[in-house]
Amino acid sequence: MDILQNYLSSDQNTINPLPSQFLESESHYGIGSFSNLSERLHASLDLQRIVQVFADEVAKYVQICGVRIQTEAVTVQTERFVEGIFEHITELHINQKSVAILTYASYREFEHQDLKLLQGLQHKLTMPVFNGLQYYLLQQQTVKDHLTQLGNRAGFDEQFDLAIARTHRDGQPLTLLVIDLDNFKRANDSFGHDMGDEVLKTFAKILRRCIRRSDLAFRFGGDEFAVLLNNAEEDIAMRVAARVQALVSQNALMHQCQVSASIGSATWQLDETSKQLFRRADNALYHAKDCGKNQLKCA
Repeated sequence: MDILQNYLSSDQNTINPLPSQFLESESHYGIGSFSNLSERLHASLDLQRIVQVFADEVAKYVQICGVRIQTEAVTVQTERFVEGIFEHITELHINQKSVAILTYASYREFEHQDLKLLQGLQHKLTMPVFNGLQYYLLQQQTVKDHLTQLGNRAGFDEQFDLAIARTHRDGQPLTLLVIDLDNFKRANDSFGHDMGDEVLKTFAKILRRCIRRSDLAFRFGGDEFAVLLNNAEEDIAMRVAARVQALVSQNALMHQCQVSASIGSATWQLDETSKQLFRRADNALYHAKDCGKNQLKCA
C-alpha cells in the first residue's frame, strides 16, 4: 500500500498517475491484496452496500464520481451518484453469462492505467454482486404480487415507512395515490376470473407507463392499488392520476369490461405519520367513489 500512498496528492485530494511498474506487477503489490477488498465485498448480501464498498475502494486509486450497477431486475448506484462527463461501461460475467452492467462515472477521461486497474479490481465484484442479486430476487418474492408483478401489501408497508422517513429527513415532498377499480367485481362475475385477472394485469401495465422510475406501485389485493410518488407535489400527482384514468378509458379490455379508476390523493404534511397520510388518501378515494366513480379527489 505504501507505493500507492506515494502517488496520492493530499493537498489537492487527487490521485497522480500510477507508475506502469505497479500496474504490471500485480503479483508483487497484488491487486488481490488491496485492503482485503474481497472479504469486505463478500461480507454483505445488500447490493447497495456492496456497490458502495467497491466504489470507496476504487476512489482511492481512480478519480470517479460514482459507480452504478444495472440488471434486468434492479439498478443500484452509489450515494450521491453524479453523472460524469466521462463514463466507462463494462460488464460483469460468470461463465460467459452477463451478471450486470457496470458503469464508472468521472469528470475526467479514463486513462489506460485507470482501465487496467479497474479491470483488476472489478473481478472481485462479480461474485458478490451475483450473490446479492440472488438475495434481492428472493426478497422480492415475499413483497411482490405474483399476478401483476407490482409490489404487494407487505412491500407497500415497508416502502411507505421508508419513504416517510426519507421525506422527513430530506424535506422532499411525497404524494400517495390510492386507487380502486370501479365495477371490477361486476366484470369479474360477468366475464369470469380469467378475464378479471387480465383486467388487473392490464391496469398494472398502465400504472407502470404512467409513473417515473423513482415512483413505486403496489397492489393491495382485489382491485385496490397504491402509488408512492417520490419528490412529487399535488400538481404532479394530478397529472399522473389523469394520465392513468385516460389510458384506462382508452384501453379496449377496460372498455369492454366497463372498468374505470377512482383515485384518492394526499401529499405528506410536516410530522404526519404514514397512517395519517394513508387515512387522508383513503378518505379522498371514498369521496371520489361517492361522487360518481372515475373521479380524482385530493385530500
